[in-house]
Amino acid sequence: MEIDVLKFAAEILNKKIVTRICTFGAIVQNLAQQSNEWRISGVGMAVTEERLQKVSFSDSYWVMKLNIISDGNDGLNSVNQLNGKNIGVYTGESGANYINECKKNGILSLETVITEYPTPQSAFQGFLSDKVDVVVCLDYVAGGLINSLRSSL
Repeated sequence: MEIDVLKFAAEILNKKIVTRICTFGAIVQNLAQQSNEWRISGVGMAVTEERLQKVSFSDSYWVMKLNIISDGNDGLNSVNQLNGKNIGVYTGESGANYINECKKNGILSLETVITEYPTPQSAFQGFLSDKVDVVVCLDYVAGGLINSLRSSL
């Protein structure tokens, strides 16, 4: 969806779009530098206080849900039930931001371990190899991870 809006705007402005795959941190950092190379980004990214200090955002237009990926036998359905668990998250993604805030604000106990991974796939791999108990991520990320697992079977 974001790329379609950018393509439409580029066509009207007679500009070229360059597509890159990178982390949220890299997007914010490159936009904040205000170089001619990075002028705009089309990505669904949560607005945080830290990011607002560096870049501007459009009005929010999408509400995402967080998912807890678990073995399914533990009855997890809320963040409070993650106390004391080792939680895998994708660095910079809304799931990571939310879980870190929960721990900072005492919603999750100090015994709760948050393990950050550079990609959603590596967080999911951490879960599959029993390095973390659960993965918390946005619903579209969870869907993509599960679909890629199904296609590899």
